[in-house]
Amino acid sequence: MADLILYVSLLIIWSSLLYHLFLMVGGYCYYWQHFRIVHQWQKKSLQKPVVSILIPAHNEEVVIRDTLSAMVKLNYPKDKLEIIVINDLSTDQTGAIVDEFSKEYSFVKAVHTKKPFGGKGKSGALNQGLKNSQGEVIVVYDADNQPEPNALHYLVMGLINDQSAGAVVGKFVL
Repeated sequence: MADLILYVSLLIIWSSLLYHLFLMVGGYCYYWQHFRIVHQWQKKSLQKPVVSILIPAHNEEVVIRDTLSAMVKLNYPKDKLEIIVINDLSTDQTGAIVDEFSKEYSFVKAVHTKKPFGGKGKSGALNQGLKNSQGEVIVVYDADNQPEPNALHYLVMGLINDQSAGAVVGKFVL
């Protein structure tokens, strides 16, 4: 009986090790494939489109400053960037914080919704922001997202380098 338990244990351990080796090799191959694709995209000198980032916000005083701080640090030409924060009838200091950023950065716009159009949820706020946008590409971030500096660059590269793509989605990392 002890021999059987030993052999089963060894089988489980070796199976687990082989499984993780398989995952490691697969991840390594995926990394290099991704690296080659990004390198090919960067060789092409494509004209970057004007991008409008829409950020709907309702009572987001706690997180909106960090979000906007991350947005203004995006590695994208500022003359081709428009950050539109839709303050959807907030009752806290969200609107004041957004106004601070819009005064400091010319590419940050504050849209303050009013009744009867405001307060209808995220989709209503996004519709208000879309009416005020000028971009060829529309990007939507939640008010609590803080993208990495190159996130927008990679999203736009993915969209303009794949003619069959109608949309791209970024990876959320904690």
